[in-house]
Amino acid sequence: MKTSKIVFLVFSFLVFQILKAQENCDKMLLWHHGEGTFYGGVAGSEGGNCSLPLAADDTLHVAMNHVDYDSSNLCGACIRILGSKGEVIAKVADRCPECKPGDIDMTPQTFNVIANTTEGRNKISWQVVPCPFQDLIKIKYKIGASAYWNAVQIRNSKYPVKKLEYRDSSGSYVNIPRQMYNYFLAERGLDADKTKTGPYTFRLTSINDQVLILNNIPFEATEEVSTGMQFPSMQCKDCNYDLGGSAKVDNCGVCSGGNTGIAPNSTCKKDCRGYWNGIAYTDECGKCVDRLTLYTPCGKDCNGELGGMAYTDLCGDCVGGNTGKTACQTNQCEGEWGGNGYFGLFCNNNVTTSLTDYPKNGAPTLVMRNNKLYLNTDEEIIHVDQIMLCGTLVAVSVDKINNNTYEINAHKNVSEFPSIFRIRTHNASYSSKILFIE
Repeated sequence: MKTSKIVFLVFSFLVFQILKAQENCDKMLLWHHGEGTFYGGVAGSEGGNCSLPLAADDTLHVAMNHVDYDSSNLCGACIRILGSKGEVIAKVADRCPECKPGDIDMTPQTFNVIANTTEGRNKISWQVVPCPFQDLIKIKYKIGASAYWNAVQIRNSKYPVKKLEYRDSSGSYVNIPRQMYNYFLAERGLDADKTKTGPYTFRLTSINDQVLILNNIPFEATEEVSTGMQFPSMQCKDCNYDLGGSAKVDNCGVCSGGNTGIAPNSTCKKDCRGYWNGIAYTDECGKCVDRLTLYTPCGKDCNGELGGMAYTDLCGDCVGGNTGKTACQTNQCEGEWGGNGYFGLFCNNNVTTSLTDYPKNGAPTLVMRNNKLYLNTDEEIIHVDQIMLCGTLVAVSVDKINNNTYEINAHKNVSEFPSIFRIRTHNASYSSKILFIE
C-alpha cells in the first residue's frame, strides 16, 4: 500500500511537471504579428542595445520593438520570422524604440529572406524558438567589474533568460536586477569578502521557468567564462497539439509537417515575385505585375500591338509607336484639333471665326492688327490670361490705349502659337476664341 502511494505521488508529480512545462511552452511560443522593416544592423560590434558581440558576418539579427524587448529580457533570443517571401531564424541583438508592439527592425540580409527590400516593410508573424546552436552558456563580466561593483551578462542561452540570482554567504539566492543594456547589475558587488572576486554560484531561470544552477563560476575581468551547461530542450506541443511533435505553421499559414499529413507549403504557391499567396501575375508581355512591382499591366495599343507605344491623339487618330504617324499639332480657329486653320494672320484666309462667350453674349472683340492683339470693349478689363498649348494658363499684361481699346502683350506671337484668351471684367468672365484680322 505504501509503495502504491509513492508511485502515485511520483506519477502525479511528473504529470504536474509536464503540464507546467507545456504551459510555459505556450508562453514562449506565442505568435506575435506586426510589420517588418530593415536598418543597417550592428554586425561586427557590440553596438546594439543588448550589448552582445556580433561577428562581422553575423548579419541575421534584429532590433526588437520596445514593448516586446521587455527591458532586455528578449536579448539573445532566437525568433522565427514568417514573411511574404519566406522564413528566417534571427537573433535579438538590438532595440527599436519607435517600433510598435509586434514590429521588428531587421538587417537587410534578414529582411531579404522574408520580403523584397524594395518594399521597405512587410507584414510578419514571429515567435520565440530554441536557438539552434550547440554551444554552452557563457558568462561575461562587464569591463570595470570588481568586488565592489559587478555586472553580469548571460550569453549563448538556448532560451531567453528572464532572471539571474547569486548565492550569498548565507546560502540564500539574491536577485540581480537586469538593466536595459542586458547586464544584470550588482551595484555593491557579489562578494561578501571584498579582498577577492569569485568564484560564484548563479541560478538562471529561463522565460519558460527552467532553472539551471551554475556552481563555482570564476571571475575573469576580460574573457568570457564557459559554464559547461545549457538548458535542456523542452517537450512542447506542436501546432498539431502533438507533444514533442515537429509540425509547424508554414509560409501558407497552415500547420503542416509532423503528423498532420500535409507537406509544408503545399497548400499555396509563390507568385512571380516569389511571395507565398501573392497576387502578382505575369502579364501577356512576360512582366511580373501588381501594385508593388512598379510595372503597368501590358495590353494592346491602338495599333493592336502588345506592349506597343501607339496612342490615340486629340484628333482621334492612332499615332506613334509603329504606326508611322505623328500626332496632330495644330488648332483650328474654332478650337478643333487637327484643323488646317491657325489663329493669327493665317486664320482661314482672314475670315472671322465664331465667338464663344461666358456667361453671356457680348464678349469683348479680339482684333489682330500688324501682328499685335487688341481688345475692344466698353467694360473695364481687370485681368487677361493666355491659355497656351496643353492647357497651361499664363497671365499676360494689358495696356489701355483709349477708353475702350486695350493692347494685349501675348507671350508668343499668336500667328505662330495657337492660343485662347480668358478675359475678366468687373461684370463677367469670358473665354474668347474670336479673332478679327486687319
